[in-house]
Amino acid sequence: MARPGDRICPDCGSGRTELVQRGLAGLVNATDQYYRCHDCGRITYEILARTAREIRAGRIEPGRVIRAAGHPYTVRRVLKIGVNEYLVYLRPAEDPFPMSGPRSR
Repeated sequence: MARPGDRICPDCGSGRTELVQRGLAGLVNATDQYYRCHDCGRITYEILARTAREIRAGRIEPGRVIRAAGHPYTVRRVLKIGVNEYLVYLRPAEDPFPMSGPRSR
């Protein structure tokens, strides 16, 4: 059983995950924050860094469902942190438009 605050993989439900924190110093030079599941290998994003242009072009706003790395996420918050940089806080979402499965005609 996972401890409170641990990340659970949305695909396989495993608690064996590794957090990669956002930062430009240290072991990892990452602008996005995510965690990686050791069982299934999925990378699940928590925070994405985007420019003002990407925010406008993608119509990214709280409550919208967006895709990142092929997986659907619900935008929780958009935070402006600089002149031209925003942090987009995400939560894994159910896929409203699944890529596979029966198609309706």
